[in-house]
Amino acid sequence: MIGERDVNRVRHVAEALPKNSTIVEMGPWLGVLSVELASLGNLHVIDNFKWTKDHNRRVPDLIEPGESFRPLFEGIMAHCGAAVHIHEADFAEFEWTDGEIDMLVIDSPKAADALMQCFLPVVKHLKPGAQVMIKNGLNPQFHDMMAYVDRLVSCGVFESSPSNQATKSNVLSLIVKDIPADIDEVLEKQIDAANAPAQPANSDANGPYEVAQIIKLVEIGEWSDAYDRLSLLTPDPANTQLWERLEPTIDTRRIDPSDLGLFSEIFAIQNDTVAHLQPVADIKKSAHLAMRAYWLNNADKAWRGKAFAPRIIERAFDFGYMSWPRTIQNLVKGKDILDVGCGPGLHGIGYLILGANSYMGVDPIAKPDKDRAKNLTAKRKEPFGWTPRQIHQQISPWNVTPAPLQSLDKGDGFDLAVLHNVTEHLSDLEGIFQAMAERLRPDGKVVYNHHNFYAWNGHHLPPKTVSAINLDDAGQREMIDWGHVEFDPPEGHYIGRGLNRIRLDDIIELTHKYFDVEEFDERPSRPDTGLGRLNDKIRARYPYLTDRDFETQNLFCIARVKKKKSAKAKRA
Repeated sequence: MIGERDVNRVRHVAEALPKNSTIVEMGPWLGVLSVELASLGNLHVIDNFKWTKDHNRRVPDLIEPGESFRPLFEGIMAHCGAAVHIHEADFAEFEWTDGEIDMLVIDSPKAADALMQCFLPVVKHLKPGAQVMIKNGLNPQFHDMMAYVDRLVSCGVFESSPSNQATKSNVLSLIVKDIPADIDEVLEKQIDAANAPAQPANSDANGPYEVAQIIKLVEIGEWSDAYDRLSLLTPDPANTQLWERLEPTIDTRRIDPSDLGLFSEIFAIQNDTVAHLQPVADIKKSAHLAMRAYWLNNADKAWRGKAFAPRIIERAFDFGYMSWPRTIQNLVKGKDILDVGCGPGLHGIGYLILGANSYMGVDPIAKPDKDRAKNLTAKRKEPFGWTPRQIHQQISPWNVTPAPLQSLDKGDGFDLAVLHNVTEHLSDLEGIFQAMAERLRPDGKVVYNHHNFYAWNGHHLPPKTVSAINLDDAGQREMIDWGHVEFDPPEGHYIGRGLNRIRLDDIIELTHKYFDVEEFDERPSRPDTGLGRLNDKIRARYPYLTDRDFETQNLFCIARVKKKKSAKAKRA
């Protein structure tokens, strides 16, 4: 049954046709639209004219189901003075022999295969530029059919008319672009979107049209493509209302309901026109808030949808890799980040969540194919679930390379260099600082958190906290209360191979050599990390150290790369 708005929509398109154009209407039913079309062109209608139970439901007791309604249709046409060429046949068995077609009207399929059966008999006879009108074509309730049409548009058979507006009519208008010789094969190949790669979003497609394609991708579990299309959807609260109406109709047999629940949440965020005006979510509080932050902070990134990996974000949150990125979040957004001594690079996930443009981690001992990382929450190493290489395959702007920093090309490649508890491990710290300065853009910054070797637990070995002291452990007895300061490690010992013993004043001086310091924050130890255990006996043992050396736990630094001198300035 076709309503007044739909009739007006089709009439408006048909009125622009040349005089005596050939119009084909498939499924005329009782001829409401046929009367209009007959006055505007040479009309042919195709139907088997069998009265169905659905017809009887809409117009009860008019004809018994199974009977022909052709006499009724012909009577209506005669009464209205409408001249119509009638072709009584099932669509699948019909053959068109009456020349080129200027306009095709299909009323009203509800599934992709039904639409294909309408196309097959007539599509080869459509003129280039011919109009195709499909009732229900803009009704996302029939998202399988809309997704099918979208694929035909994407492969160049049709183009979507700019006049399509689902709020005014659910009749979809297409313009014939190129009917290939093998169109029958094309129609059949595109019938099942699950068996073909996802196509990019059509720039002409409106909200409901895109929502239909998104639903199809969701139903087959193509989450990366679904998020990609969602990322391109123009924010509109009407889309959320439409999604809420259609979500109960989604076929969930092939997907995890929790994945659908998260997608619905992100769908609502995408279509909330004021969400981006709200404060950035605290990514330390929950994995869901981290995912929300990722979506909002990266609205300007072409990779946002494709690179959205909720399970990886959740795992990184569980492993405690949101805390440090949140600490420096004001430095991260919109920056290309270089992470020196990155290990498996899991802090990089937090940087991207906070809006970084890209992340490059460098570490000569990184293992791209090893699934093992330090769980900062549980304080032990364990499988993360993905290797660095697998993370990169899912999150394209994130990458870790197992190479020294100096192997990267020099040039203005990065905005921010980050060293998180790395400076105390580097044997050639000056070489690293110089290499960073050579790879930062003008006004690029470095930020580091340095764990002071001369702090109570600067040895990085047990006991790391006062509460963990075990005097029965001989190894601990060697380290307790600054025993590590002049400890002479045997060959292969961690202190000898893993810590550089740099003093606070030395790293500060080295920083000033290559950078203009914006912030130095000497953060003291806490009672559980040794504050209060310093005494005169310890001071006397190490007279060259000050209380500041003993009691500073970390040195936090933000510095800007020094301005590079021009060749002319250097010669002068």
